[in-house]
This record gives sequence, C-alpha cells and structure tokens, in this order.
Amino acid sequence: GTATAPDSIETAYLPSAIPGEYVLQRNEVSCNNVYMQWIHADNKEINIIFQQSIAFGTTLVNTEFAQIDSVVIHDHKGYLIKNYDEHMLYWDEYGYLFSLLVPADMPDEEALALAESLQPDENATKLAH
Repeated sequence: GTATAPDSIETAYLPSAIPGEYVLQRNEVSCNNVYMQWIHADNKEINIIFQQSIAFGTTLVNTEFAQIDSVVIHDHKGYLIKNYDEHMLYWDEYGYLFSLLVPADMPDEEALALAESLQPDENATKLAH
C-alpha cells in the first residue's frame, strides 16, 4: 500500500525490458512525476507510456467497454484494464503509483514482464531532485 508513501520522487524507477523496436520519444522527470514515452520505430502511432507518481489524489480511468482484471506485480495487487486499442496496467510499489500503457496486441505476459522489470534509474533520480 501507500501508508509510507514519500511526498516526492526519492528514487525514480524505469522499466528495463522495453522491446528493442521502441525508441524513447519523451522523457519528463520532476519531483512528483516520472513520464516516459517510447514509440514504435516502424509506426509512430504505437507507443508504450510509463508513469511513476507520488501517491496522492485520485486516478480516473475510462473503463467504459473495458475488461478489468486483477493482476499481481512483485507481490503487489494491480489492475490490467483492456480497451480495444490499448491496455493499461496500474499498481503501487515502493510507496509510488505506477502506470504502464501498452498496445492492445501486446500479450498480457509481456506487459506484466515489462511492469516487473522496474529498476532504480540513477539519471532519472537526479533529475527528480
């Protein structure tokens, strides 16, 4: 849970298993948010978006016509929300909230492996301070 949640990004985490055909497009790091976007090298309409944020407020998700599954990421409960054009993972870990948007055709196992590939990132952590 988020009972011991930090009030700023003390350690930035990034997924280390981004598929090779994706290229980093956007990289925004602040004291309360990490936002990374990778685009597919052959189709700029296909992307992976990762976000780490401090645990406050409310996250709103459009679940109309969506399938919602409970998942486990590193022993933490999360949700996989499947819409026709994208799938979104949400979970909390290390006291932060994480989200990962992946293309709808990415297999669930690959999306979960991507979420489980989080590693502390020294450069992003420096930018957050």
